[in-house]
Amino acid sequence: MVGPGWRLHEPGRPFGQADLVANEDGFGLVWTNWADSTVWFVELDLDGKPLYSPVALADGSPALAVSLVWHDGTYGVFWVEGAVPITDENRDAVRFLAFGSRGIRRGEPIDVFRTGEPNLVLEIDSATSGDRHAVAFLAGPPPAYRVDYRSCVFSAVVTAGSELLATPMRIGPSATSRAVAVAWDRRSTFGLVWVRPDFDPAMHLARIDRDGLLFDAPRPVGKPWLMPPERPEPLSLITPPYVSIAFGAGGWGIAFPQAPSSPTCRRYAGLVRTDRWGTLTDLVCLDGVLHTTQAYGDVVFDGEAFGWLHNSHFALRLVRWLVGP
Repeated sequence: MVGPGWRLHEPGRPFGQADLVANEDGFGLVWTNWADSTVWFVELDLDGKPLYSPVALADGSPALAVSLVWHDGTYGVFWVEGAVPITDENRDAVRFLAFGSRGIRRGEPIDVFRTGEPNLVLEIDSATSGDRHAVAFLAGPPPAYRVDYRSCVFSAVVTAGSELLATPMRIGPSATSRAVAVAWDRRSTFGLVWVRPDFDPAMHLARIDRDGLLFDAPRPVGKPWLMPPERPEPLSLITPPYVSIAFGAGGWGIAFPQAPSSPTCRRYAGLVRTDRWGTLTDLVCLDGVLHTTQAYGDVVFDGEAFGWLHNSHFALRLVRWLVGP
């Protein structure tokens, strides 16, 4: 730790979800507060010290989940506007707001996803290509409206000027989906990964262009377990509770925590490499990273290695995976 810690959220107030991005001089931090239905923002210096008091970006409806991007002096925040309760007239939505330093708005919030039917938005993640921001999320009817609890993976692209380029696109079939993440390949493609527990292998990858359109059909990462052989394929029979994705060294890096019963990495976390098109090229079990069933993390590429920040609920661990020639 470089310096002391700073408390940004008051004890006793229900804390929702947070996201952090790097900017030119430090970091931008956004989080939700379930008590006052507000999306909060503050900028930090390189030591993590707040530069001013947190400011409210949006309020009025419960903000359940949040994801932040930054490019060239402008931030963009996506958040899930929760409906309590969800009814025919009251439903979850995904919203977006562009803003500058100190939380100064650059326009008004826009709806990215808001349907005429009751929907529950479960998870959200975003990435930026610079002038365009992609968002991926899971959405489906709430439990009262469905029996099998199925949700769909959606994606959309918003310009830095808060223009929604197209109606959010459903990717793949309606399925029991969970865990979604998206990243940019620094050239032409957003990569979106998600988990389908009812499919073998469970992790799937889709490639999306800057206009939010699919390059090709989504594909599973790895191969299913076929009998024979006696031993399963490395990525079969696993259903990670969380995934994160980054691009580097010509391919995608996908990190996932693993359940103790997994035949792949057992109690350890895993990091998968694919080529640019999503074909599996490498898998490593990160032996020093013990997993608990509700762990979370994030993966980035620093120019020579993938780095995964992993929360085991007992400690934060940073693992670097060097990429060979």
